[in-house]
Amino acid sequence: MTVLSQEEILRSKRTVVQGLEALKNEHESVKGTLVSGIQGLHADESALSEEKTHIVDRNLEMLRLGIEEAQVMMALAGHLQAVEAEEQKLKAQVRRLCQENAWLRDELNSTQQKLQTIGQQVAQLEEEKKHLEYMNSIKKYDEQQDAEILYKQILTRAHEREFGKVADDNKPIWQIAEDREENKHKGGDTSSYQEYGGWHKAAKVDSPTVTTTLKNLGALYRRQGKYEAAETLEDAALRAKKQCLDAAHQAKVARLIAEHTTNLSPPHEGVEHEPPVSGHQSALTATSTYADDSLMSPITTATASEIHRGMTQSQSSSGLKSRLFNALGLQQPPQT
Repeated sequence: MTVLSQEEILRSKRTVVQGLEALKNEHESVKGTLVSGIQGLHADESALSEEKTHIVDRNLEMLRLGIEEAQVMMALAGHLQAVEAEEQKLKAQVRRLCQENAWLRDELNSTQQKLQTIGQQVAQLEEEKKHLEYMNSIKKYDEQQDAEILYKQILTRAHEREFGKVADDNKPIWQIAEDREENKHKGGDTSSYQEYGGWHKAAKVDSPTVTTTLKNLGALYRRQGKYEAAETLEDAALRAKKQCLDAAHQAKVARLIAEHTTNLSPPHEGVEHEPPVSGHQSALTATSTYADDSLMSPITTATASEIHRGMTQSQSSSGLKSRLFNALGLQQPPQT
């Protein structure tokens, strides 16, 4: 048996409805004919016509009922088609959502795996970072240790050149500084250290190197928290610098005095000493020349020479005093 499709059933229903409509129209036409023919008939014939009319009315009602039912069935079929279409649409959406859900699940799994891998890499990098920081700290510590050893060697050589071989009673400055630091932690007295009192004299052996070494080793001690030892070395560096400055001032003063002595030394015999010409000297020279040209007396010439020598010595003393004040960094007092 062939199964009809829904479209074929609907098409058959439409055909049946059309046939019922045509049959209803025929019945209505027959009824109208019977009703119009009853008026001119006798009683027996009138009863027969009424019976026929009654049968036609009953058929019309059945036809109308059949048409209405067919229309309801067609409407229901249309509604079912719409519902089925909506159902198919919803099923398609469900399938699409299922596919998206599966894709999202796969993406979530992939992302979780990547996150887990990245977490492991981050943990590994953190461990490597800690290891590198530790190695860097060890390297810095080694560099500081190497620098500290080098500084101590430089200071020890300077100490041996100045004070002799290192011994318990002849300690270098860095050992004295560490002893003071140790005494400070033990609660001992750190104010008295005779060995350190004259150590800054060793700076004259190699002044720039020793002074810089004292400062660098003092800074290294400060980074290590050895403040007492750092202050000891910084104080020694300050004394060494002051000693160098004092020696430089003394050398400059000695040079200025030597230059002044040379300028004031008497001229050699047979050699005429001509001081620099300036101010009063040029005027005095002009006066002496004029006196010679005018055949002045020997007394006048001698008097002029004495005046010239006195003014020269006065100017030289004033110039020396000014140069000494400038060399020592002092302010020259005003002349009265």
